[in-house]
Amino acid sequence: MDIEVEDVNEVWWASTKQYDLIVDGKKMSFRWAENPKGSDFYIEIDGQWDGWDTDEEYTEVYDAIMEGLD
Repeated sequence: MDIEVEDVNEVWWASTKQYDLIVDGKKMSFRWAENPKGSDFYIEIDGQWDGWDTDEEYTEVYDAIMEGLD
């Protein structure tokens, strides 16, 4: 059998990172979900994931995540 690779491309990817943080002494969790169509941000409130308005809530956390918080 003769196999020749002409080209290989990643056609779809998706990634979700969860950040478990202590913010001003309070344990909190944030998620950043990303795929080729864009990004979505979530915050855990009372055990439920909800959309995170990164322009209004915890802007410093958002900035830190965008700068590579690891």
